[in-house]
Amino acid sequence: MCGICFICDFENCAQELDGQKELLSHSLLCNRGPDAHSRELVSINEKISALFEGCVLWLQGPEPTPQPLLDPLGNVLLWNGDILAGHQVSGDKSDTQYVSERLASGEQESILSFLEDIKGPWALVYFHRPSLRLYFGRDVFGRHSLLWQLPSPQHPRLMVTSVWQQCDELQEIDVTEKELSLERERTIRHLVAPLASVLDDSIGCALWFAGRGQGSAKGLPYVSPSRVLLCGQGADEQLGGYSRHRGRFTTGGWLALLEEIEMEVARIHTRNLGRDNRILAHHGRAPRFPYLDEEVVSTLNEMPVWIKTNMLLGRGTGEKLLLRLVAATLGLSQAARLPKRAIQFGSRIAKLENHKEKGSDQCLRLKGDSSAQEVT
Repeated sequence: MCGICFICDFENCAQELDGQKELLSHSLLCNRGPDAHSRELVSINEKISALFEGCVLWLQGPEPTPQPLLDPLGNVLLWNGDILAGHQVSGDKSDTQYVSERLASGEQESILSFLEDIKGPWALVYFHRPSLRLYFGRDVFGRHSLLWQLPSPQHPRLMVTSVWQQCDELQEIDVTEKELSLERERTIRHLVAPLASVLDDSIGCALWFAGRGQGSAKGLPYVSPSRVLLCGQGADEQLGGYSRHRGRFTTGGWLALLEEIEMEVARIHTRNLGRDNRILAHHGRAPRFPYLDEEVVSTLNEMPVWIKTNMLLGRGTGEKLLLRLVAATLGLSQAARLPKRAIQFGSRIAKLENHKEKGSDQCLRLKGDSSAQEVT
């Protein structure tokens, strides 16, 4: 079983489309074809390029035939199938090579007639260079998966693939100092209350603007339509993500690290999830905390600490080791190697106003009413 994927982007230039290659190397596609894997960025015309990717499971021919297969005329084939009858394929040739040769004539009727006669499961994407025609389809019973998405104003690309690879759009949210001050005074300080530290201010403001989902995507104004927000709270506490975890391991070894993590988990209910819920729900969106799902917490509690985190490894590797391994398995290899950055620093919001403060200091900008208390 092979994995095939075709993307034609009608807005991005070739370099930007080529930059999506790592995203396309998702394990869902590559796991279908472990024997050969390659990509080709093909220029359709002066303005439009297309990316072809194939992952091959080798079943026929003397050796694997890499895909996509380009012939001397510039035609490109992605083939996932088995010709069991209807055509005679010689033993020294793969189905992919045979199909490519037969489709090269480019006559629409002959192409459709050839495909109609194939007995066996198949799916393909075929670009015929001389006619600039793209063919894609599968056998009459649909025995091999082939999914497609037509271009839209929001997603101006054609995509045809064996498996659906979620390519979430990166949304950029830029905030000016003036806008930060205005929204803090008007709304954010009331949601952060009764908390009033500098850390509460930085995190609260970063979450509020992120949760609002108002920014830009591909250089155009964009407001996220998402009604549910996935939040990562709880991962650091359970998987040894804080610098203090490394400090405890350095001074006391595995036992001290285990005690620190157990203490963190035991006091999660006293942390500031209520603050985060108030801030994110203000935008009419529902925050979800998958790392704090009861089953997830229970499963992690049963695991040995050295599986969840390993401080013998360097920064950016040992912390949250289990989560990094999951990310790498899902194809997020670059993200799996990044060191932790707290939201107030990763978002740069802590530096926007350039105050010389400690996180534990009272934040005069919040001017909150500290008479209320969180229920714990």
